[in-house]
Parts: sequence; C-alpha cells; structure tokens
Amino acid sequence: MREKIKTAVIVILFLLMAALAYFSLTLGMDERGVPTLDTIYRRLFSKEAPPEYAGRPGMIRPAAAPEKVCVRDARGLYMANHGEEKESLWQTCAPVCGEALGSMSDVSGITRETYLSYLKSELIYVSYDCAFPLSMLCAWLGVEQTEISPYVLSSYIVMAEQEQVKIAFYDVNEKTYYEAVTAANPQRLRDSLGAQAANAVFAFESGNFASFDGAEPVLLSAQTLKALTGEPISFVNQRERPKEIVSAFSINPYLAKIYSKQETVVYVEGFTVLSMSPDGQITYTASGSQGIELEGSAETDEARRLVRTVEDVRAFADKVWKILGADGTLSLCYCGKGETGAEVYSFDILVSGVAVADQAGATIAVHSGRISSAVFSPMRFTEGDDVRLLPYKQASFALGQKDVRPCVRYILKDGLYTPAVCYLTGGES
Repeated sequence: MREKIKTAVIVILFLLMAALAYFSLTLGMDERGVPTLDTIYRRLFSKEAPPEYAGRPGMIRPAAAPEKVCVRDARGLYMANHGEEKESLWQTCAPVCGEALGSMSDVSGITRETYLSYLKSELIYVSYDCAFPLSMLCAWLGVEQTEISPYVLSSYIVMAEQEQVKIAFYDVNEKTYYEAVTAANPQRLRDSLGAQAANAVFAFESGNFASFDGAEPVLLSAQTLKALTGEPISFVNQRERPKEIVSAFSINPYLAKIYSKQETVVYVEGFTVLSMSPDGQITYTASGSQGIELEGSAETDEARRLVRTVEDVRAFADKVWKILGADGTLSLCYCGKGETGAEVYSFDILVSGVAVADQAGATIAVHSGRISSAVFSPMRFTEGDDVRLLPYKQASFALGQKDVRPCVRYILKDGLYTPAVCYLTGGES
C-alpha cells in the first residue's frame, strides 16, 4: 500500500513539474526569450500585473501630475484640457520627454529672449504646480541620470531644432534659463505632437494677456467644468474600517489604547498617536524612533535619497487614501523644510485633473528617515451643474497684476466647490 502511495505522489510531482515548465516556456517571454513574471501573471489570472512589475524598467509612479501639457507644430499651440484629455496627451509625450531628459548634455545659460524664441519651435511643454529637482522628474519618467544635476524647475520644453532635440528650462533657484542638447530622436518628437488643432498661445504672443507671465501657455477659448458638492468622510462611528486605517499607520488596533474626547477617537500605542475627528480629519504623530520607517532613508547620496523618500511618501499617502475610500487622487504640490527641521510634503486633491484650492488632501512630515506626523482630510465629491469659466482674456484684465501664472482650481464658495481661473505668483516660471 505504501509503495502505491509513493508511486502516486511521484507521478503527481512529475506532472506538476512538467506543467510548470510548460507555463514558464510558453506563457511569458521577453525579447531575449526569457520568461517574464508580468506575462505569466496576466495569462494565469487574467489580470494586470502587480504595480511593481508594471511600466518601463526603473519607472516609479510620479508623486505629482503635470499642471499643463502642451504640444506645438506648424498648426500652432495645443494645450490639453483637464482630466482624460490631458492624461492621454501626457502618456503620448512622456516617453519622448524621458528620452530627452535622460540624455541631456552640454548645459549652458541662455537669455529670457532666447527662451521665448524657442517657444515658437516644434515642442512639448510640461509644467507643474511647484518646482522639483530635475533628478526627480527623470525618476518619474523611468530615467536615472548618471550624474545628478543641481537644477530645480517647475516647467521645461523639449523642442526640435532641425535634426536635433534640445531641452530648455528655468531654474527657480538660480533664476537662470538654461538649454541642453539631447540624444532624443527628433522624428519621434514630431510624431508625438499629434494632429490637434491649435487652441492656445503663449502669453507673450498676444497683447490680451498682459497680466500673465509671457512664458505661460493660455487657452484661447473658455473652459467648462462641473461644479462639485463635497463632504468629509468621518470614521468616528464606524467599527471595521478604523481597524484597517489604524493598521495602515503601523499601529496594532488590538493592542492600542483607545480614548474618546468630544467625539474624537484617539488610538495610542507607545509614543504613537492616531486621532480621528468628526470632521473626517485623521492626524498621526510619533516621537523618537516610533515613526514609520522609510526605505529611501538608507541612500547615502542626498539627491537619490530625496527621490526615494518622495517615492516612499507618495506610496504611503496613496495607500492610506485608498483605504479611506476618498475621492480624487493625490498630487504632490509642496516639499520643503518645516519649523522643526522635518521635511514636509503636501498633496493636493485632484478631481478630474483639477486641484481643490486651500485644502490639502494629505500633509506628511519626515524626520530622520521616518514619518513623524501626517494629516489626512478625505473627501467625497458629487458632480453638479456645468460652470463656464471666465475666459483668460477677461481674467487677465481683471487681475491687474504682472507675471502671474494662470491656473484652474476648485474654490469653495457658498457650499459648492466651483471651478475658477486663479493664478500663482512667484515671478518667472
């Protein structure tokens, strides 16, 4: 009897080994004929590969979404509207931008006049709400620079100049314009420009936008967006989800002491405190070595450490935001030093690609490689009626200022989040 059982087990193991060999050889092959986990995962389970295997090798998920994405060819300047339109254009242009930023060399200073003249070229224009190190922008595009650059910028252009591709940008720290040659393919750049009809100009090209920074792209037609009603998500009176939320902050919900004061629920474990208020705000604080450790803190190179830290913070914020079931997506809008010397990262809430003004979705502080505090303000939004925004020409006349950067934001007014043309100050972009 035992012999029969042994024989049956051997046969089963042999068949299992043969099946695994078949799957590995036929289901997933890369360009070298080597099986890939990405392909095997999709074939076996009919799902997309896990996030860590998606995208180009070395690419990390961007912590910030571009504020504006534009392309220019012989037809003129086209600026994508918000939401899916902008995301689609960015997905087309991003590979070219990565190729250019990752191969830039011979960086030299240029005048503002030269930069403005470049804006008339065949180009891709990309801008962000705030300035980021060039090395971080490269990492978000799946490119690692061999030499970490010192440049910090909030926008850049990738342009075709005859049979060469160049990059031009403004360094916000040095207050200097730069250009650089790249090894990017000019035909690939031209192919990414698409065939959209012109709908925008750079402000310096028209006398109708005197209030705006001349290097800013401006839509010629008025935009229409949905108004929103919004309400905070409160977890004070819920039983199951708070345990999941508490665990996300590396606190054991079964061992933590629980206090309640004025409808605010507080979890305490050691020197770590997590509070949930009736208005939906979730606040985390930790002292000493009790904070949430970030893997990126182990990097010895400061520029690479910052890139890794931002990625760790972004991943943590996204994880918590998903657990909270909040609407919209988070986009990094500020990074700097706080009063205590901690690094502070703030994230806007984006709804259909438009940021909600004066209300950070998350603010996270990092001290000595650990998250020492975090505040989340989860919201739920419902779309309302269409709102036609003030045309940029009228907005420019109404501002009565100089060198501001126009943008669109959701503004809380009379209980509604209403889209409106706003502006950012700070000089040249």
